[in-house]
Parts: sequence; structure tokens; C-alpha cells
Amino acid sequence: MSTNVRFSILIIFALVACSNAIAQGKKPLDALYDKQKNETTFFLSPLLLVKLDTFPTGGINLKDGVGVRPMAGEAMKMASYIKFAGKSYSTPTKVTIAFESYHYRTFQYTVDRDLTIKTPNQKYSFGKMDLTGRRSESMAFYETLELAVPVEQYREIVQADEIKISLGPTSFALTKDQVTSLQLIANKYLK
Repeated sequence: MSTNVRFSILIIFALVACSNAIAQGKKPLDALYDKQKNETTFFLSPLLLVKLDTFPTGGINLKDGVGVRPMAGEAMKMASYIKFAGKSYSTPTKVTIAFESYHYRTFQYTVDRDLTIKTPNQKYSFGKMDLTGRRSESMAFYETLELAVPVEQYREIVQADEIKISLGPTSFALTKDQVTSLQLIANKYLK
């Protein structure tokens, strides 16, 4: 298993744990320390499901053709994190925005993975995201995309009342609850 795949899996497990901690009213994960790199990763947001579309047919037929079960044809999850050297927290200069994409038919972000974020007052064109992980299992195709942005820009974005995101062929708007979650965590950890 490659280092990128292992790190992507680590991100997924950490983000699920972070999301569960927030749901239970606890503080998000303090940090994940990588001894080999002498680097600590601190997740700033829970794993947010930002896009979910069902199969074009609406689902798959259950055994013997009785009934149809809805299934995701495409899903996009979003998180953000900071990194710093060593084990002691230091003021970050960058925040990494990460997406975990699932599609039932193909990889979606081989070529087109430009990230654009719009708020009511500003448009941020960040360019091409880094493709940091990719795997396929049967008819499931997963990709992890990441891009580090300056802390100041990240704070400007999450302080907006509305956030619309375009990533390659995919576009979506964050819900009010998702925006509020990002605001609360950014205000607490990005001072």
C-alpha cells in the first residue's frame, strides 16, 4: 500500500473520529503526530458530506427484482486541516482543504480538478488541487484531493454566510449548518 493511500485512509479515520467527537459535544481531535516526518496534523473541521447523488436509475434492484434500494452514485466529503513541525502547536500560515470523492463509474478528477470558491463578496480561484490518493474497489472509485490555502483566505471564506464550491465537474453549496460548523471551529483554532 502506497504512502499516499495510507495517509488518505488515516485522514478518513481521523475525520470520522473528529466528526463523532463534535457530534457528542467533545473537542475535535487535538492532533495526529507522524513520527517519521516529525509533523503534527490537526483537523479543523468534521467530515462534511457536501454532495450526494443517487444512481441515475434511482437505485439498484434488490434480490429477485423485488423493490429498489437507493444507492449513492456520487458522493463528496470535505474537511480542512493544518500541519506544523514537531508536537507543539504553532500558529499556522496555511490551511489544507481536502475532499474525498466517490463515484460509481469512473475517476472524476484525472484532469479537471480546479477549485473555485464563491462567497457573496468574493470569488477565489485556487487552481488545480493535488490528487493525493486514488483507489478503486469493484464499481467504486475513490479520490482524495487537497490544496493548502493561506489562513487569511480560509478565514474570509468560512466567515461568509454563503459558500459555493466548484471542483472540476462538481458544484455544490454548503448548508447553513455546514458553514456554521466551519465558522465555529475556525474561530476557535485559527486565532
